[in-house]
Amino acid sequence: MLPFFHIASISPNSELVRDRPQVCSSTSSITVVVTDECPDCAANQLNLHAFAFEQIARLERGSAVIQYRQVECSSADNITVYVDGFRVVQGG
Repeated sequence: MLPFFHIASISPNSELVRDRPQVCSSTSSITVVVTDECPDCAANQLNLHAFAFEQIARLERGSAVIQYRQVECSSADNITVYVDGFRVVQGG
């Protein structure tokens, strides 16, 4: 199952965007899907969804020092798409 609320946005100046891999080790970890850019973030910051942040720190902290790295993007399950409506007049 994709972690729908384990999403993040990342600075366009991030080392991950520039393909510079980082080594991480931690006692706890989460995997998030980067879905957007965060223009207001510093190059070493991620903007995590609250549900993802709660997996590594208490929300009251507001920020946490972390290490991160890029990992393979693979889905644990098949992805199923349900179409709720189809508008032929509007092209689909």
